[in-house]
Amino acid sequence: ISIPDTVTIIGSNAFYNCTKLRKIFIPSGVKHIEDGAFYGCKNCVITVERNSYAEEYAKKHNIPYHCKLSAE
Repeated sequence: ISIPDTVTIIGSNAFYNCTKLRKIFIPSGVKHIEDGAFYGCKNCVITVERNSYAEEYAKKHNIPYHCKLSAE
């Protein structure tokens, strides 16, 4: 899944228990992700832009992530 650049908030339980979700890209335009947005997504790895809100969220919530390379 790739979140569109126009999205600024990901709500609570947005991907609740999406156990088949494996990869999701969250652009730097996302400025807030509510707690529980990825609750139960045990197999998910988030791709983020370096120094973005999404990177901080992933770190804070112990969600596996990697930073998008500028060439991608």
